[in-house]
Amino acid sequence: MIASDPSRLATLLSYRILDTPPEPQFDDIVQLARTICRTPVALVSLIAADRQWFKARAGVDEMTGTPLNQSVCVHAIEEPEILVIPDLTQDPRTRANPLVAEGPQIRFYAGAVLRTPDGVALGAVCVIDTVPRPEGLTDEQRAALLALARQTMMLLHYRRAVGAREAEQAGGIGTFEVDIESDMLLPSPEFCRIFGLPLQYAIATPELQALVASTDNVGSTPESRRAGRDAGEMQYRIRRPSDGQERWVARRAEFERDAAGRPVRMRGTVQDITERKTLETLQQTLNEELSHRMKNTLAMVDAIAAQTLRQAADQPAVVALSRRIKAMGQAHDVLLRQSMAGAPIKATIEAVVGMATDLRRFSISGPEIDVNSRSALSFSLLIHELATNAVKYGALSKDGGRVSVTWRVERPADAPDKGLDLVLEWQEAGGPPVAAPERKGFGTRLIQSGLAGTGRSDVRYKAEGLRAEFRAPLSFISG
Repeated sequence: MIASDPSRLATLLSYRILDTPPEPQFDDIVQLARTICRTPVALVSLIAADRQWFKARAGVDEMTGTPLNQSVCVHAIEEPEILVIPDLTQDPRTRANPLVAEGPQIRFYAGAVLRTPDGVALGAVCVIDTVPRPEGLTDEQRAALLALARQTMMLLHYRRAVGAREAEQAGGIGTFEVDIESDMLLPSPEFCRIFGLPLQYAIATPELQALVASTDNVGSTPESRRAGRDAGEMQYRIRRPSDGQERWVARRAEFERDAAGRPVRMRGTVQDITERKTLETLQQTLNEELSHRMKNTLAMVDAIAAQTLRQAADQPAVVALSRRIKAMGQAHDVLLRQSMAGAPIKATIEAVVGMATDLRRFSISGPEIDVNSRSALSFSLLIHELATNAVKYGALSKDGGRVSVTWRVERPADAPDKGLDLVLEWQEAGGPPVAAPERKGFGTRLIQSGLAGTGRSDVRYKAEGLRAEFRAPLSFISG
């Protein structure tokens, strides 16, 4: 049934017309339809998923719509142009309709289909009478009703275009379409404003390519478009001819292809992101300054600790403290490169273990997840402790020893109704036999505290190498 077709319903919703207030232009349509066809009732009816809704109505002041089982227009949209039923009690599609068998007992119906240029039926402009009309509509009435349906569709198109333009201007997003055969670009008004061009219907693409900063060397070309490349997002600078300003532009695009898979059109959006780029540059400058000051502070802490503890009997513990301070510095570096919003797990692990040994002895893999700023430091200290122990006592203390670090996200089996867990596994191989430490120092306690201090750790000292599994709620680590 056409009424329930998802693509038809999506098209109807794209017009953003359902449940909108009355508008004089549509009210005029039904007044003209009622007068021309000499009926007591005329409607602009739109067929939604579970109802028909009247954008305009004459002769039914209290009714704004009906369920689909009371709609005659739901049958009209099955027709190519128009549906005329001289006597609704005689048509098997409508004789059981409650509005025919009961209620107002409507008898005559004529509805001209509201159809988009793509052939999608949205509803109908219809007229209704309470007495049968064996003769139906005259030729003039039929032509007039079809003309009013076309006029209604024009109003709907205009209304949607105005709304899209207002939304485009409010969001600062321009749209474009490139015809690949002619290599002409059709821009929206906001596109022209962003590029500093006068309003125009079509632009030759070489004119736009000339505006792109030569050092950026990005953007699509006629050759790449014909090959269907350069879709997705790009960022580049342009020099606007209207004022000579250099602006950053983000462009997103996708291809429309023919039945053979060949690109025929490229459609997309552009947005001026100059302000965002300026803020990113400023943030990077601030981060670099913060990183410099943080390194100086940690270096000072390291120096003070070394000076204070130079006479300590347990010098290996002093060295371990110094390394932990350096691990904190590495974690800060990774965070700052990500603007303090969080850092990828893989980058964090690589930065920390790279201080202790050769990264080529590690296998590091897992889904792309960021460690949030709250957990990054404790996470880095945990990885640093594991790596240091591997170098001193474990797999990395012998040639050929290796370490595998993997992580995954899963729902805990013992609490399936709870949130997701992040599970990190550390596995060593190729080293000497390992045993649990006799004395539990800071490093051992740190490992046992697990990810983000949750204490959910399973550390096993096996003959073939250390095996450790750490769990924490994903929201603790990455939220």
